[in-house]
Formats: sequence, C-alpha cells, structure tokens
Amino acid sequence: MVNRSCPLIIHDSRLTKDTTHEKERGEMNTIEIMVAIAGLFLTVIGQGLYLAYKLGKFEQKLESIEKKQDKYNNVINRTYALESRTEVQDEQIKVINHRIEDLEHDFK
Repeated sequence: MVNRSCPLIIHDSRLTKDTTHEKERGEMNTIEIMVAIAGLFLTVIGQGLYLAYKLGKFEQKLESIEKKQDKYNNVINRTYALESRTEVQDEQIKVINHRIEDLEHDFK
C-alpha cells in the first residue's frame, strides 16, 4: 500500500506542477499583453508630440511666408501708385509742351 500512495502523490504533484506552469504561462501572456499595450500607448503619445512639434514649426514657417507676402504686396501697391502718378505727370507734360508750342507759334 505504501507503493500505491507514492505514485498517486507523484501523479498529483505532476498535475500541480503542470497546472502551475500553465498558470505561469497564462500570467506571462497577460504581462506581455500589458507591456505591448503600454508600448503602443507610449508610441502613440510620442508620435502625437512629434506631430504637434512639427505643426508648430509649420505654423511659424507659414507666418514668416505670410509676412514676406505682405511686404511683396506692399511693394506692388506702391509700384502701381507710382505708375499711376507717372501717367498723370506724362499727360501734364504733354499739355505743357502743347501750350509752349502754341505760345511759340503766337510769338512768330
């Protein structure tokens, strides 16, 4: 009878070890899943911060380009105003020249 009880204990200890090993494997899978989720979460946060940084740089660059465009538009407006004045002055010079010709013709 002693022999019979001994194999049963061994058999029971093997089941206990197998169950414990499977339980450890199940816990390990849970830990691995949690680590993977934490890594994914941190990756998403890191990418979000990087995109926010790049968007900020893009906005700064856009503001710089807008300022340059405003300066360019100001130059164009001033050039247009100068051209308009030049046309008026050219017309005034033509009128003055015509008057001078009339005066010269009257004195002859």
